[in-house]
Amino acid sequence: MKAKLDMAGKWLVDEISKELVSMFGVEKKESEKLISKSNLLTLLQTMPDQVHHDSPNSWARTIARQNKLRELVH
Repeated sequence: MKAKLDMAGKWLVDEISKELVSMFGVEKKESEKLISKSNLLTLLQTMPDQVHHDSPNSWARTIARQNKLRELVH
């Protein structure tokens, strides 16, 4: 991920990546690609306060929905 993020932004991206891996079964590299192609990084740079209002779980679900991923059944 090429965007310059502050510590809170890096934490959020990392947590979203973990959620994508655990909830949707994608590999770590794939989760990073999905995040990179979403609008999350742009929003983190332009409207960080708004972005941080949603949980990593919520962002993971949004990104998964945009990419038509199915949640794993536990």
